[in-house]
Amino acid sequence: MRTLILLAAALMIFGCAVGQPTYIYVDSVAAGSAAGMNKYYLLAEARPFYGVIDSGNDTAYGRRRHEKFVILTDRILQAQGFEKVDSPESAELIVMLEYGVEVMRVGNRTERTSTVQITAFDWEAVRDTDRRNALWRTHAYMDGSSGGLSHVIPMLLEAAQPYVGTSTDGVAEVIVN
Repeated sequence: MRTLILLAAALMIFGCAVGQPTYIYVDSVAAGSAAGMNKYYLLAEARPFYGVIDSGNDTAYGRRRHEKFVILTDRILQAQGFEKVDSPESAELIVMLEYGVEVMRVGNRTERTSTVQITAFDWEAVRDTDRRNALWRTHAYMDGSSGGLSHVIPMLLEAAQPYVGTSTDGVAEVIVN
C-alpha cells in the first residue's frame, strides 16, 4: 500500500513535469511565379543595440529579442535555399517578417494566439509599379503565448521552416514536444 501511495505521488509530481506537446499550425501559399527567385532582402532588419531606452516599448531587451528573431529568420530562409543580399537593389524578393500575439475577448475570458508571418514580394514589381502582391506567404500560429515571445516566436519560426516559400495545400499541423 505504501508503495502504491509513493508511486501515485511520484506520478503526480513527475507527470506534471513532463510537458504536453505543443501544436503549431502552418499555412503556406506560393505562386508559381516565385519559382527560381531566391535572392532576398529582409525588411525586418535587426534594430541596433545602443543601450539607450527611447520609449517604454523600445527597451534594450526588446531590441535584442527582435534581433534574435531576425537572425533566426535569416537562418531559416538560407536553410531553405534563399540567398541573403545586402541591398534591395540586388534582391529579387523583399521578405517581410511580422510576429506577435493576437488577443480576442470571448465572453469573460481572453484567448491568445501567437503568430509569425513571413511574406515575400517581387521587388521589381514593388519598386517599378508599387504592386504589392505577395509571391508567397507562410503563416505559423499556436494557441496561447506560454513562455512569452522570446520562447514562442523561435518555436513558430522553426515549425514554419520546411514550408517557407512553398504551398501546404491547407493547414499543416506540427507537433513540438
